Amino acid sequence: MAFIEQHELLLTWTAFGTGIGLIALNVRREHRPKKSLDVSIWPTTPFMLAGAFLAMLAAVHLLTLYGIEKPPR
Repeated sequence: MAFIEQHELLLTWTAFGTGIGLIALNVRREHRPKKSLDVSIWPTTPFMLAGAFLAMLAAVHLLTLYGIEKPPR
């Protein structure tokens, strides 16, 4: 059982880091100085939202793996 939890933790931390990295990459792309008036093919807003969604899901999964339970409804 501990073997499965270690891989699950590694995968979840990797997903969290990927989500945060995706957000940081797109924020950096949005704030760099423009050299021309051409429109970028890479849409930054949907990729930032995807990164935020991935990071949020991974954070909730990490909290669950570390034993924090949801409050009762």
